[in-house]
Amino acid sequence: MLVVAGCGGPEEERAALPPDVGSELAAAAGDVTAALEAGDPATAQAEAAELLAAVEAALADGGVPRPLAREVRRGAERLAALVDAAQPPPAPPPVQQEDDDDDEDDEDDNDDSGPGNGKEKAKGKDKEKDDE
Repeated sequence: MLVVAGCGGPEEERAALPPDVGSELAAAAGDVTAALEAGDPATAQAEAAELLAAVEAALADGGVPRPLAREVRRGAERLAALVDAAQPPPAPPPVQQEDDDDDEDDEDDNDDSGPGNGKEKAKGKDKEKDDE
């Protein structure tokens, strides 16, 4: 849940989040939390992005009093950071195994069977010597 706390200055004591804005942001933060608790980091990340967008929209249209703006933004950013921390690590890249059978360039170089490998010529020369 998104909680806004001021530093205790006189201006912040008078500043309050309008109920509709507070409810909207609290609901968005609750959606993030619910997705995390459900073990759905992809949805949590999408919900966190929506929360950040809602915070920025509320800040831009004046829905968040200026004395609270920093704390509202920080709260949303902290929650988004928790979502990022909950993401599973990326899968390691697949390990390439050395497999010369699929490599067309190496096939001709390493293939000792068939014409042109030098063995048949040697056999033929040996046979010619035997015939002499």
